[in-house]
Order: sequence, then C-alpha cells, then structure tokens
Amino acid sequence: MDSIVKNKKKDKNLTWNKIDWKVWFEDFKQISLTRVLIFCLVFYCSYGILEPYYFESFLNEMFFKFKLDWPIRITIVLVLLILLFKIFRKIKSGFIPRPSRLVSLILFLIIYIYKWRWNGLYEFDTVFGDSLVWFDFVPLSIAVLLLDFRAYFKPFDIEDESKALIYELKDEGNNEVKDLYHRDYFAETVADLISNSSNTKESTVIGIFSEWGSGKTDFLKRLKSRLNKSYESENIVREFNPWRSSSGNDITEAFFSFLQGELKQYDSSINSHLKNYMNEILGSSKAVSVRFIHSLMNKFLDSSGDKPAKEQIQESLKLTGKRFVIYLDDVDRLTSSEIIEVFKLVRVIADFPNLFFVITMDYNFVIATVDESKEISDIEGYLKKIFNVFFRLPVVKHETISNQIIELASKDFDGEALRSIEELVNVFGKKEINNEKEVIKGLLEEALINSRDVVSFYNSFRIVFKSLGRELDITDLFLLELLKTYSFEDYNKLSQRELDVVFKELRDGVDYEGLEDSVVKGILKEIRRDDGDRLKRLANPINFYLYFSYCIPTGIISREEFYAVLLRSDEDFLNEVDGWSIDNRVDLRNILQNHPFKGKLNDLIKFIKAYLLVGGSLGFNEYTQPSLVENLQDTLKGFGLTRKKQKVTIKDILLVKKIGLKNRMEFAHFFLHQDKYNIGKIFNKSSDVLGMMNLIFSEALSDRDNKYKEDLYGLLLKMDSTPQSSSKGLDSKACENYYNHLQNNSESLAEYIRSFFRGEWIGSSDVHYVADPFLLQIFKTIPNFKELISSNTFQEGEAKSLAEIITGIDNKSFSEKAIILKGGDVGYDYVHELYSERLESKNQISPFLF
Repeated sequence: MDSIVKNKKKDKNLTWNKIDWKVWFEDFKQISLTRVLIFCLVFYCSYGILEPYYFESFLNEMFFKFKLDWPIRITIVLVLLILLFKIFRKIKSGFIPRPSRLVSLILFLIIYIYKWRWNGLYEFDTVFGDSLVWFDFVPLSIAVLLLDFRAYFKPFDIEDESKALIYELKDEGNNEVKDLYHRDYFAETVADLISNSSNTKESTVIGIFSEWGSGKTDFLKRLKSRLNKSYESENIVREFNPWRSSSGNDITEAFFSFLQGELKQYDSSINSHLKNYMNEILGSSKAVSVRFIHSLMNKFLDSSGDKPAKEQIQESLKLTGKRFVIYLDDVDRLTSSEIIEVFKLVRVIADFPNLFFVITMDYNFVIATVDESKEISDIEGYLKKIFNVFFRLPVVKHETISNQIIELASKDFDGEALRSIEELVNVFGKKEINNEKEVIKGLLEEALINSRDVVSFYNSFRIVFKSLGRELDITDLFLLELLKTYSFEDYNKLSQRELDVVFKELRDGVDYEGLEDSVVKGILKEIRRDDGDRLKRLANPINFYLYFSYCIPTGIISREEFYAVLLRSDEDFLNEVDGWSIDNRVDLRNILQNHPFKGKLNDLIKFIKAYLLVGGSLGFNEYTQPSLVENLQDTLKGFGLTRKKQKVTIKDILLVKKIGLKNRMEFAHFFLHQDKYNIGKIFNKSSDVLGMMNLIFSEALSDRDNKYKEDLYGLLLKMDSTPQSSSKGLDSKACENYYNHLQNNSESLAEYIRSFFRGEWIGSSDVHYVADPFLLQIFKTIPNFKELISSNTFQEGEAKSLAEIITGIDNKSFSEKAIILKGGDVGYDYVHELYSERLESKNQISPFLF
C-alpha cells in the first residue's frame, strides 16, 4: 500500500516533465502579433475615451452607494486570492495558458498599470486605498477569467504497438505491409480499369460487395495506393462518408459541399453553380440569397450564366482533365432511406462526367434492409440499374485466418508462448495436415468468419493470456475465447454453468444431440479433452471461475506468486507459506496437491515442507492427496539419490520445528507404513524404523502441552520394531510421560494391549508372536506392567482376552529375546487367529497391526 502511495506522489512531481514544451513554443510562434496589438490598442483607446465617464458618472455614484469599509475590502481581496488560487491549481496540475492569451494578458496589464501610474493614481504602498481597490479589482478579475488554459502533455507513443490495449489490422493498403488477404492483384486490376477509361458522359458506379469484416476497407486502401502510385497525375482519389450525415437530404448537401471543396481550385465559380443546382434539386431555402446574388453576377459578368447549373458543373469537371475517384465505404451502416438516397445521389443527382464512385457494402445486408422498408419492390433489379459494374472481393483462403493470428501474436509474444500459440493455430486450423490428437480440424475457420472476427478474438485472448497465462491452460483459454467470439450466447451459458449437461455427456463420450451447432460442440469437446496439465484445465472445478474472471481474485495465491516465493530460502519460503495458511488462502492446497513437480531437489523438499506446514488442524492425511508423497521415492531416485541419502532427506524434513508435531508425526507414520500404499520402502530395516520413529516421537511425547497428545499416543502404538533393535530405545522422559498417561487412561491402555503382540515369521510357515520391544522402557518391570493391566476392567472383549493371556505368561518368557508365544503355548491360537490376517507377507515383520 505504501508503495502505491509513493508512486502516486512521484507521478505528481513528474507532471512538469510530461509537458511537451515544443508544442507550446510552436503555438507561441504562431501568435498573430498584429491581432494582439490591435486588441491592446482598442483597449487603450477605449479606456482613454471612456475614462471621464467612469470617473464623473458611474464610479462616483458607486462610491456614494458603497463605502469601502473593512469587510468589503477583505471580501475583494479574498475574491482575488480565490482567482489566483484557481490559476495556481491549474498550473500545478500541468495546464499552461495558451501563448496568445498569455501575451495579450501581459500587454493588457502593462497598459493598465502604465495608465494609472501616468495619472499618478497608482500607489503600491496603499494596497487598501479607495481608488486602487475598486479600479484594480474589476479589470484584474476580467483579465484572470480571460486566461485560457490548455493541456500540453506529451502524447502517448502510438507507434509502440506492444503497449496497445487492442490491435487493429495493419494490412492497410501499404505495399510494404504483407498482403494477408491476397488483394493486391485485384486492386491493381480495378485501378487499371478506372484509369484506362476515357471521359464519360455520366458518373460510373463500381460496387465492391462482401460481408462485414471481410476486408473491404483494406481493399479500398490498397486501391487508393495503386491509383496514387501509378496514376497520380490523372486521378484525384477522395473518400466521402455518407453515414456521418443524419438524414438523406443532409447526405446530398454534405456531398455537394465536399465536391465544392475539391473543385474550387479548378473553377472559382463552381460554388455558385453547385448551390444553384442543389437548390434546383432540393428546393432548399438555404441557397436562395446566394442564388440571387450569383444569378445577378452571372447575368451581367459571365457569358455562361444562361446555361443550366448542371451543364456548367459538367463542363467544369471535364475541363479539370482529372478523374475524380470517390470512395463510399460502409454504406451498409445506413438506414434504408439513407441507402436509397445514396443510390439516387450517385446515379441520378451526381451523374457528372469523370466521377467514379466506388461503393463497398454487404450486398445481402443492404438487400434485406431496403426490402424490409418496402420502399422498393424489386431491390435486386434496382441495384443492377445503379451499378455499372460490381465485384465480389476474392474469397479469403483458409490459411489467411491462421496466418493473421500468428502475425498478431508475434507482436506480443516470443519464445515458448509464441510457439504454443502457433501450435494451437496449426492444430485447430486447416493449415496442418497431420492431426495426431484427432481434434476437429478447421474450428478456427468455422468460428472466425472474417478478419474482423480474427482481431476481436485475438484482442480478447491476448488480454486474458497476458494477465492469467501462467494460471490457465492455454488450449482451454484459446478455445474459450474462440467460443466467445463465435457465440457469446453459448459462452454466457457456459459461464453460468448452463451447459453442465453437455459437458457431462461429452465427457462420457456421448454425442450430445441437444447441441446442434457443430462449432460449439467441437469447441466444448476439445475443452473436455482429458489431457495436458489437469491442474490448469477449465474442467478442474477450482479453475472454472478463474477462466471467466480475467484476473486473480483478491486473497487468492496465483501460481506465479507461489513459484516466485519458491525461489526464496527455506526459512523465507516457510514463513510466507505459513502466512498464507493463517490467512486461509486455501488455493495453496490445490497448488500443492496437483502440482506436477518439475524442478530441483531443494524445491521438492520445500514442497514437502509446505505440505506439512499448511495442513494445520486438518492433519497430514486429511489435507494432502498422496500423489506427491507416494511417488517420493521414485522422485528421489530420479535425482540420483542412494537409499542412504533418501533417508537423510526425510529425516531432515522431520527436524523442521516450524512444522507442527502432528503433521510431522503423520508424515513419519506414512513412511513407516509404505507397504499399505504399495510403494517401495525407503526404511526397510527395523533399526531404520526405530530411528525414524524416535526422531519425532521422543520430541512429541516429551511435550506436556502438546494438544495432539492423544493422537500421538495412538500413533506410537502402531510403531513396530524387532526385539533386537530395542537397545536403541525411546527417550526416557517420553516413556515416563507415556506410562503416566496409560495409568490414567483405560482406553489408551486397552489400545496398547490390542497392539501388544507383533508377528514374526519363522521359517516358511511358522509364526511367533513377540511383545512390544519397548515394554520394559515404558513400564520398567514386568510386575508393574501386569499389575497395571490386572487392576483395569476392560469392557471391550478383545482387550480383555488379550490381558488375560498376557498376565498368564510366565515373567521369564518376557526376558528371553522377547519371544512370548509360539505354537502350542496357551493363548497362541487366539492370538494367531486375531493377528494372522494382519501379516502382509511371508518372512516379513508386519509394520501394520492396525
């Protein structure tokens, strides 16, 4: 927040650096000193002439009415200060007085002060003098209000396309620009057709027909370029925009005004001829007075005054020796009546020689618009009479759409991002023949009909991809934006989850019959395709709304943010993750659970530590999906670590005190019970098991205030080791705490009894059952242990039966290599029946009794 404020202050201080002083001095050079001097001279003379009147009449009378007491004087000064403060704020914000007004104001003040000083009335030392207050207040206020301020800030760098919010097509008739639509040859053909024609008796109307957004404007620019380049001395090429006028008559008037501006350099009298002709056509009263005056002048001064106005215009056009090529673009934007007015204009009203009208329009749209109005019965026959010749723009080749997207993308992206976009264009366009993914080819060409669609699609895609490219699957984003351009209605339904049924059936391989549009169906099928990075896919519920949000919601961790933090030291990384966990930014869980790890060993260890850290009260097993941890051994092997190094890596994680005891314990428990998850063992020796357990459980049991103590005891009872490894025992303080706990908690004691025996295979089929190897470390003596279980009344049958078997065993048996029960001993059959199913494999001590 502080950095944002600092940036704002910094911007304000830089305001003056943003002023384009070159433009201000250019304006200064253009000041008309003659006009300024005339203004000041008029002011000076007026002031001198009217001064006696001011003194003798107006001001004297004012003085009698208003006495200049202190309240009035202070009010006047406050008003002046407010005006000056207004100027100060304008200048502080970077607005500068226009040079012409500033110079006029300076001269105005010079004359004003000089006049008063010359009369001896101006006294600088009597600021509140009677005359000074009144005679300064009025003119100074007027002078201040006359100041005209203007912004002279440096304009944006419009040439830097990488900073543009949206792109426009750059294929604009410039021969140096790639001809994306293959129109150069056609433009050359039409240019030759116009330029090789002789003088015509009437106007020639050429029609260029194509759908909206198919490149009609681009063609006109290429045609203009060709005409100007090859036939510049013969042709005058201009554009007339009929849609800027508000009605039919306005279109005709605007055209003649436009034509007048083009012809007056060839015939100075053309103005009157055009106005007379326009009046004859429209019957307008606007031209009556002009017509009367020019009629008189033509009658007495011009021998051609008896000719009709139209003939005089035709003669003027012939004598120019030029062809006038006039573009009328976007006629299909007009209303029905305006379209008809344009057709009347080019064929009837303005049917002058040497006029070539090139009209571009969507033929079908114009037909439908005019036909709907019922003004013309046979619109197609009508159009045939209007146009001398008409063409349809050459059909855009399929690869043009693909090429245009790549052309636009190359201005924004490079490296991997650009290669990804090119691959998508090739896969979903018709450009690439090989189709390994068996996707629906030609989706691009089916969804994007013309170049305008391409630009609309790409502008939308690039904005989202630049802001969320690291968070989303590029294929899904590409297809989603394609759907939005093609059918915003279906895109909107998808965003509101109204297409869930479609999604489900497509996912199950059913060709959803309720969706008739093949393009929409094809896009949805590709989005549902089950490949790529599942973490980023649209079908992943955690990502769905992100695709429609265009930004990372407040309080959510972006993957980019997470990976940036991952590069920090272990301590900084864990501190940051811990803060996220406290803030309940639960998206971190999704990142950790689904992340397909591809990085360095140190980053992997950080990930595991983050797993353990963010679980909180949920616990390791509840919080994490085992995807990363289950494959940990293979991942560690992939880094070339030996088993010894793998053990060291896991133990180092267990020593991170910042991670909660419960999660570290469960992490250790996970690796001590790897057989349950059908993965290879890292800790395959009993000594390894005990060492692993002792690292964390000794610490846990020694902590009297540990709120997870009950869970810790339960996990401890599930640990296993052979009798031979008991010399490497548990921490004495931990055992003391545990013994005290068992004395006061019959349920924990019952659980201990149920986990007391551990099976050991002897030979191929015989099983011996041994006691807990830490029995004497916890209870000190066998009598203490037997006394404790004898004094408890176990409600649960299994614990009760086992307690009876244990108390019946000779004490000596506990000390002979801890072998307690073997075939034929009392209680063996019951224990074997109870535990045999828990033995997982032959010749292997089971680490799982529960």
